[in-house]
Amino acid sequence: MSIFVIHYSQLTGADRSRFTKFLALTSLPFKDTISFVNEQGGGSYEQCLGKESGIIYRYKIGQSSLAEFKQEMTVAINDLLRTKNIDKTITEEQFEDCWRSVDVISQDRLDLFKEIQKKMTASDTLWVVCNTNAIDHEKNMQVLAEEAIHNVRFTLSYEEGKLFPSMTDSELVQFASELKNSFTISSSDNIYNFREDKDENILAKLLKTLEEREELDHGCASPDAKRLKSVLS
Repeated sequence: MSIFVIHYSQLTGADRSRFTKFLALTSLPFKDTISFVNEQGGGSYEQCLGKESGIIYRYKIGQSSLAEFKQEMTVAINDLLRTKNIDKTITEEQFEDCWRSVDVISQDRLDLFKEIQKKMTASDTLWVVCNTNAIDHEKNMQVLAEEAIHNVRFTLSYEEGKLFPSMTDSELVQFASELKNSFTISSSDNIYNFREDKDENILAKLLKTLEEREELDHGCASPDAKRLKSVLS
């Protein structure tokens, strides 16, 4: 079995455009918006260290309900707007609408996801290890549900009650066995751990890996595919 491991932002992307609607609603500068989100535990695992009391952090590990999250975030944003002398007040409904526009799978990444699915075999698993919250995951599952999703496993921080750090291949094997919805990875499985890769578009890299494997299977290997073969053997 081959297991391809990515994290959630590699599926959705993490560029500035994801905050377009939020910035328009609040009139906050982008820098202040990112600072606020990170202070509330909305950044990467490393950025979340020490932010355990943050509103987003608590929602990401399932300690807060949706109603609590919306109420607390709306109050915090309005406090920030007053601090910045911005003459605006947002409602919970406006906040939720904006939040649902953040971290949505873009069309180009959805197209790559479709191509990846075509290249995956019955013995492949795409394992998405997610430091995310219920709103983000549910809205993206609505997008993905329109496709024929197969062999994709999501491990969600808000279901497991904790955030997930960086992990080596051996640590991923142990991690899988300790999950509430645990599964077994054997020593004979091929693990492609893309979670630690800083490449901006991991989906494109993953697709290339699958295409190179396909070339190997058909005996028409390119130099890159031959290098892949040496890694696998």
